[in-house]
Amino acid sequence: MQDNEYLSAQPEETVDGARRFAVRLRRIRLGLHTKQVGLSGAIGCSDAAVSLWESGARIPTPHSMVRLLAALAEEGTPTSELLELRGVWLNEYTRRRAARRG
Repeated sequence: MQDNEYLSAQPEETVDGARRFAVRLRRIRLGLHTKQVGLSGAIGCSDAAVSLWESGARIPTPHSMVRLLAALAEEGTPTSELLELRGVWLNEYTRRRAARRG
């Protein structure tokens, strides 16, 4: 099973914060019928960055997250989904910053 298939098959509750973010972002993007390259162009980053976010390997920087939410909103993503995505991202971002501080 490929990693993306694995992410799609997993309930969000069983995966860590980065994977939870990845699953939500991928579901939203696929629901919009948008390719990674289209989303990356809308937010001004590389399609490799979007791929890393959707694989759970990385999460967006705060600046990229603002642009991502704006692009998704412009495409018609419901506010409730944007707030949930932001909440998952914020939890993981905060956790990572705390881990770096020791």
